[in-house]
This record gives sequence, structure tokens and C-alpha cells, in this order.
Amino acid sequence: MLSLPLLLLRATATCVAYLATGTLLPTLPQPAPTPPKPAAPFLAHGVKDTGVFSAFDAKINYSLPALPQGETRIHVNKKARVLVLYDRTIPRKAYPIALGFAPVGHKVRQGDGKTPEGSYTLCDKLEKNLDAKYGARSLRLSYPGLADAKAGLASKLLDQATFERIRDAHARGIMPPQTTALGGSIRIHGGGATPDWTLGCIALQIGRAHV
Repeated sequence: MLSLPLLLLRATATCVAYLATGTLLPTLPQPAPTPPKPAAPFLAHGVKDTGVFSAFDAKINYSLPALPQGETRIHVNKKARVLVLYDRTIPRKAYPIALGFAPVGHKVRQGDGKTPEGSYTLCDKLEKNLDAKYGARSLRLSYPGLADAKAGLASKLLDQATFERIRDAHARGIMPPQTTALGGSIRIHGGGATPDWTLGCIALQIGRAHV
């Protein structure tokens, strides 16, 4: 307990002696800076490693978005081909995905092979196989959304009556019509995460569509 004050006094006395003679204090050699560690976009944020992201982190440059406070959310980044599951604002799990067979751009019409872009809700859960390749469970998105319907009306893909049916469904919080010219039944399902192969859905590895 006594050695610490003595060391401090000696250091102080040395400093006073240098200052009294106008001598600059010697510059101590500084250790070389430690190079920053490569960013781990998923695992550094506490996202559960599902067995693929240890290697995946090193291959992509993707930062987890900061989502507003809310309940469970799913964020899909089409460019990075990744789905992140959030518990309120905390990312919990991340999964590689496949998209529609023509993945670039927003879905406009039935059969264009594009995966929608925008904000949607999960409006239906299916727990039986439609086809073995899709897995045992799937979650349906609330596509077409109101913005999709407005664009469809403006481009004359939809008539006024169909637009109003989509609009009214969203106002009531129910599934919008699924058989219009805009397409429908856009789901998160299994079947494999590569390559892009769906008709517009978001595909996970088989066995992971139960998240």
C-alpha cells in the first residue's frame, strides 16, 4: 500500500524538475496502433449463427439497419440476399435467401419473377405443403400493398373496382385480393437459398421456414 504513493511522488518530482529548467518532457515511444478488426455485420450484433454466417460475414458488406421500436419484424435485403429477424429493435437471427428468378427491381405484375420491395405485413401462415419443394410451413405477405394498387391503377393494370377491393382490404387489416394482374401469394417459404429460383417469393433453406 505504501509503494504506490512513493512512485507517484517520484514521478511528480521528476516532472517539476523538467518544467523548472524549461526542458520539454521526453516523448515516450508509443505502441503501434492495433489494426481494426474486420467488421462482422451479423455476428457482432449478437445475431445467432445458424451455421452459415461465420463464412458469409467475410464475403459481403452489409450493415444491420436500425429499425424503429415495434414488435417482431423481418427485414429482407434483396441485394445481400439475407433475411434478418428482429425482436423489437434487436436482431436475433439471420438467414441467406433466394428471390424471384428476375430479382432486380420491384414486382409490378403477375409472372414478372420479381420479389416485391416495400413494407408489408405477414397476413397468413400455412402449415401444410402446397408442394414438397416449398417445405412444411410458409408465411404470406400482404402483397399487393396500397402503393402497388395505386401504381397498378395508374398503369391501367387494375380497374377502379379492383383497386378499391385492395384498398378496402388493407383498411380492414385483412388479406388483399391475391388473383389480380399484380400477382399474389408472395410468401416466405423453404426450398433452398441459392440460386434465385422462385416466382417472386423469398426462399430459405429447407427446414428453416418455421422461424
